[in-house]
Formats: sequence, C-alpha cells, structure tokens
Amino acid sequence: METYNHTYRHHNFSHKDLSDLTFTACTFIRSDFRRANLRDTTFVNCKFIEQGD
Repeated sequence: METYNHTYRHHNFSHKDLSDLTFTACTFIRSDFRRANLRDTTFVNCKFIEQGD
C-alpha cells in the first residue's frame, strides 16, 4: 500500500502494523512510532518534525 503527499499531525502509530507500506512525500508532525511494526516500510522524501504544530 502506498500513501502520497499526506500530513500526519500528532498521529499515534504506536503498536500499529505498518509493515510493507510506502510513504512518499509525507510529513509527520510530532507523530508517535513507538513499538510500531516498521518491517519493510519505506519512507521516500518524507519530513519528520518533532517541534511545533
């Protein structure tokens, strides 16, 4: 599955199965990936922002 050009704000991915996903040109603002299954997950041209809104 592929996700293009999406912005995730304060999204909680913890304990989610994100394996075999492709995120392209996505922005993650203060998102939580703790204990997420990221096996074979691909991030292409994505931004990870930890500060601000």
